[in-house]
Amino acid sequence: MSELPEDFLDQIKAIYPSRSGGQGWPNTRKAIMRHVKNGTSFEDIIAGTKKYAAWCDATGKTGTELVKMAQTFFGPGEWWGEDYDLPVSSCRYDGLRKWAES
Repeated sequence: MSELPEDFLDQIKAIYPSRSGGQGWPNTRKAIMRHVKNGTSFEDIIAGTKKYAAWCDATGKTGTELVKMAQTFFGPGEWWGEDYDLPVSSCRYDGLRKWAES
């Protein structure tokens, strides 16, 4: 197994976007350990988590039920490996900008 910092779950919790509802942290811990055991670097997992958190912030999902449960995000679907390209604009901010310019 590759090295995982002792506080790896605390590091994930600190950057993972908040959500309405549970996260399933015990299953998250097991899933991350399994991914690292199978060759994924913890640094890649952290990078993917940061991308997802930035995407959730940019799209207004942070703090809502639309944020994936952590146990799903780190599960077999490997959602942490997605690109999560930030939107060029979003209706939420575009509408406010257009209102402010009028």
